[in-house]
Amino acid sequence: MVVTRQENGFISSADSLLLTGAHYPDLGLPHERRRNVTGQVFQVSTALDDNVAGLRLVGALDLDGTAQLLAAVADCFARRPDRVVVDLWGLRFCDCAGLNVLMEAKATADRIGTELRVEGARTQVARLFALTGVDELFAGGVPRLPPRIL
Repeated sequence: MVVTRQENGFISSADSLLLTGAHYPDLGLPHERRRNVTGQVFQVSTALDDNVAGLRLVGALDLDGTAQLLAAVADCFARRPDRVVVDLWGLRFCDCAGLNVLMEAKATADRIGTELRVEGARTQVARLFALTGVDELFAGGVPRLPPRIL
């Protein structure tokens, strides 16, 4: 490779591409170099005791975790329990995709005659429930947060 400089001492744009690694094929593109350094971000575990199904959510529930949660919810409802308890104590983050799955689970529970309880919502999740108005839907296990002062 030939590196040429302009007479005023500044590196040309072609040189800057060479220096930033854009022409090194073994490095790959930036999105190809990413590695999973955090491990699994979302986990759901299920339990069934005396016709009560339990779901424990841990981590960050976003679009990536919704398929896993949908499968666990479907498995719980297939057993036709009297009650499903969703433990959110280990859930540190939930976005609108995760909230949508929880709302679908509540609608399904109402339709098949199963009680769905949400317990242990932490501050971020409780705040999401309050801002979207679904705290009334899950009233039993969602703490009331004081209004935010700006």
